[in-house]
Amino acid sequence: MVAYLVAYFVLYLVFCSAWCERWLDIGLVRLVAWSVIALAVLQTFVLGDEWGGVEERFTSFSAPQYFAAFLVAVLAILMFSGERGWFHYATCGGLMAAIVLSGSRYVFVSMVALAVIGCFQLASGRHGSLRWRPNLRKMLLTLGIAAAAIGILVAYFPYNRIDELVGAVSEDDATVEDVGTFAWRLGIYEDVLEHLEKRTGLELFLGSGTSSGAALMLNHDPDHYDREGIDANRVLHSEFLRALYEWGIPGFGLLLAFVIVATVGFVQKIVAEGGGPALAFAGALPSIVLGLAIENMLASAASAGGVGILLAMTFAWKGEPASGWDNAGDEVHEEVPDGGFDVSSAALPAGS
Repeated sequence: MVAYLVAYFVLYLVFCSAWCERWLDIGLVRLVAWSVIALAVLQTFVLGDEWGGVEERFTSFSAPQYFAAFLVAVLAILMFSGERGWFHYATCGGLMAAIVLSGSRYVFVSMVALAVIGCFQLASGRHGSLRWRPNLRKMLLTLGIAAAAIGILVAYFPYNRIDELVGAVSEDDATVEDVGTFAWRLGIYEDVLEHLEKRTGLELFLGSGTSSGAALMLNHDPDHYDREGIDANRVLHSEFLRALYEWGIPGFGLLLAFVIVATVGFVQKIVAEGGGPALAFAGALPSIVLGLAIENMLASAASAGGVGILLAMTFAWKGEPASGWDNAGDEVHEEVPDGGFDVSSAALPAGS
């Protein structure tokens, strides 16, 4: 667990330097996006989909949920990069379709939240004033791409995990038991809470130690886990509950404090800059919070999900808008002293 946390810290420093030195740029991020999608097509449809599990989910050489978490982080970077052009929009559409086909429910919810944030950014001017009419076409295009991705899901993968989620939300008599593994996770959370309720005040304060959740899971689901093969850092499927169970109240407080301080810092940057690349963190935040709530994000530093989140966070902190575009995506013009127009400083969309 210490190695995972150190890896997060080191990768964050590396990615920050990479954005500052321009070793990473939006063109490379687009190339990575299409390369990852191509690897997923190869793994899923050519090599037998060993990584897709029993449900044969769409993924590259990574667990489907981490594959999807990486894609939504890359999507957040692209949406708030200030770049334009048909290839840029096609890349965003490809990422959305791949996320839907991967079947990760919490990442799908994160993608919907990201699309909503993106629409409000499109409709806002540089100083936050809403400008719905000039950007209505862009908003409809974004929502249309998302709707098309969901349509592909319904038409070709009617038993996808996301389809279960949509059905559970839309049907009056549906329950959480209809949403696949979510009911199984709720059983884990109930078991954790029962154990916490039985602890003394001192035990609740100190916790039971890093990776002690493995012992709980061996008793909770002995048919699914064995003592030799269990990964003690990836079994409780909720980092918030895990922090309270293993690290006690101080550990839980530190995790909450980290999330809150990081969020406040990025919000201040978003306000100061009027949006722009800093919004990539807001776009990735739903997947970060949901991932901490129902996944094992603290142990994912070397996984696709952890790397994607770090890419989005470092871009939000160190990235700059595309040349010639302000934070709201408006063209930037400078007035010359005689009242004329300085053509040399006029902004042009990327690729013009």
